[in-house]
Amino acid sequence: MHAIEANANSEVKLCPASEIIGTLQNILASLQPIIPDLETPYSRFSGTNLSESAIGQDQSIHAIITVRQQQSDAVLHEISDLDIIMNRIESLRQHLVEKQDRLAQSMTLHKGLASAFSRFPPEVLCRIFVYCIPETDHPEMSPEVAPMLLARICRQWREIAVDTRSLWCRLSVEHFDLAEDWHSVTFRYDTWLKRSRRRPLSLALQCYDGVTKSLLQPYMNQITSIALRITAAHQLLAIDFPALQELTILSHHSQVDVRSILRLPFIVSSLRLKGLYGFNIQQLCSSDSIWAHLTNFEVHVNNPYTFLCLLQLCLNLSSATVGLTPTNDNVVRALKPFTHTKLQSLSIGGSFNATPHSLPYLFNALSLSNLRALDASHAELRWPHTDFKAFLARSKCPLERLILGGAKTGHEERAEYMTLIPSLEIVVGPRPSWVP
Repeated sequence: MHAIEANANSEVKLCPASEIIGTLQNILASLQPIIPDLETPYSRFSGTNLSESAIGQDQSIHAIITVRQQQSDAVLHEISDLDIIMNRIESLRQHLVEKQDRLAQSMTLHKGLASAFSRFPPEVLCRIFVYCIPETDHPEMSPEVAPMLLARICRQWREIAVDTRSLWCRLSVEHFDLAEDWHSVTFRYDTWLKRSRRRPLSLALQCYDGVTKSLLQPYMNQITSIALRITAAHQLLAIDFPALQELTILSHHSQVDVRSILRLPFIVSSLRLKGLYGFNIQQLCSSDSIWAHLTNFEVHVNNPYTFLCLLQLCLNLSSATVGLTPTNDNVVRALKPFTHTKLQSLSIGGSFNATPHSLPYLFNALSLSNLRALDASHAELRWPHTDFKAFLARSKCPLERLILGGAKTGHEERAEYMTLIPSLEIVVGPRPSWVP
């Protein structure tokens, strides 16, 4: 009985209920009821029918009583052990009953959902499916997440998911490992891209080799946005996407020459250079046709003078994100005041190591007559209150939102900004960049 109890205890803690039940069934099947033989030479005598031969055997009778007491104690102990096991079995049974109840509730819920979804028109399901896509610019191709997951639920969902072109317009194309079955991988990528059916495509490419180029060849006129990780300038020269509008370059390699980016054989409206730090004035050329067409850029510059020169080249710019990187150049270059009439959103970042006069110099030279949002939450520089207030007064811009994070300002200073622009919303504390 002790063995049964130990077995049951260990099984309840470590094993699934099905294994516990199976073990108990095997143990119970092997048990045979044993009827003990309790006959003694004195069994035929009753308490009132004692023969003379039984008299005088008091010692022998007491010995039998002692044995019976020991046997009774053992049986009582076994009964107690069995009661414990039965209580635990009852607890296990109750757990299984509760589990079954939860399963039944879940089935009822999902049957109701399935019934409700089956009554939704396809156009409603399309909208729901769009919200199921991962919140990333370029989702990876995985059967465990939407949109591929949606196509695995049922035939109706698969048909709707496959027919919803907007689900298949963004994708991260990983580097092809030639040691793997890259033929099947390219087939799956191609199947994904075909489902976009001529909709504009936004892709992230880990590389741009011959295999990737061959894969994308049928979709060249659809690709409007590319995020490309490069290690050398020659990779840029191989790019040829006639419909490209947005280009993001990701690189942490110094051998990538920014000037090669500026001489690409196509025109984009949005350019983001990530990891390419220290963009300087020597890399600017007014003859580069890319500048006049830009409406958005993100770049790190080595000083505010370079940024102001960029603004003079990008007259159609409406949104800009600029990071001021550390530099040994502490010379303030003379620059005539400049007004940009189309910039609506500006995000400024800078470290403590950046030139101390960066922001004052920027606000003194620049006027932004159409600025609506300014994000300085990532500018870990001394905030030039007086220069910024003069910038607001001079620009006469319809500023709606000012985000101040690393830039330290007090209540009185912020009140002065609101005096100039009463409807201004000011956000203090670290916040992510905001784009209107």
